[in-house]
Amino acid sequence: MDVVDYIAAINIFGQRRASASRPITDFIQPLQIHEDVWIGPLQGDLGVAILNACEPPGENYRRGRDYYVPYAFWRIYKDLAATSRFDFDPDNRLFAAVALSRLVHPTTIGTYYSARVRMDNCRRIEPLRKPTRLNPWAFPIDTDQDWLIPDDIPGLSKLVKSYFSATLPLRIKRALICLETSFLNYYVEYSWPLIITGFESLVRIKDEKIAGRKGKRVSVNSKRVFVDRLSALGMIDPVLALSRNDLEEIYDLRSDIVHGSGFPDLDDERKRLFRCARGLLRSILRKALLEPGFAAIFAKDEDIRRFLPL
Repeated sequence: MDVVDYIAAINIFGQRRASASRPITDFIQPLQIHEDVWIGPLQGDLGVAILNACEPPGENYRRGRDYYVPYAFWRIYKDLAATSRFDFDPDNRLFAAVALSRLVHPTTIGTYYSARVRMDNCRRIEPLRKPTRLNPWAFPIDTDQDWLIPDDIPGLSKLVKSYFSATLPLRIKRALICLETSFLNYYVEYSWPLIITGFESLVRIKDEKIAGRKGKRVSVNSKRVFVDRLSALGMIDPVLALSRNDLEEIYDLRSDIVHGSGFPDLDDERKRLFRCARGLLRSILRKALLEPGFAAIFAKDEDIRRFLPL
């Protein structure tokens, strides 16, 4: 029996093809991401069949669509006995590939259109319905660029291979979880603090103290840790550089939210800061996955103090 798990993307390219700020390039053939995980176009009527299986039809009703499946992630099981008979993507290799794709380019692809396809005497499609998933959609800030292209896949392949082969510091893993969870939250009141928590997962040292006046050891200010250490990362790699003023603004907005003041209107300036913050965390994690020497900075508290001094 052939068994394949799919996570399908949907899109409405329409007239964007002529004016899109990000090029729209169709997937012509399947591209291997890593081992049994692939991305590419779906053959025949499979895309429509997955949409039909995953959308509740109602009674005597199926809504019309102005969208389709331009590509999907999928995982082929060579040995069904080695996998759970019922669990979709039992060890999360497919989910990891989708999450890591946001380090290459953020999209809304999530788990809503996810299904296991079995081919025996006939095709059977079993939609994924797990309440344990946080959200079946992701929410990038730039929704007018909501697609991957074939040129993204070599970079994604390197990230996925590194993720499954390298021994990553726990701080990196925590930051990856915070970043993905921020994408899975629609409201900025939730996603902004998650992004800052991702940064703090990387650079904060519990109960850290520094020399104060008269040589007395005092607890270090969290905002100072955030600004000083992220500024130091920018000195290691200019790609990771943000101004101290931007870093201070980003942290202050997080503080307003978590201390109950709510979040003000997401105007153009705050949208810029949001884009900068999430973009910086994506860049740090991408570099950490691809460069073991850089990831080692976050392995131990003493390494953080040495490479990212206050």
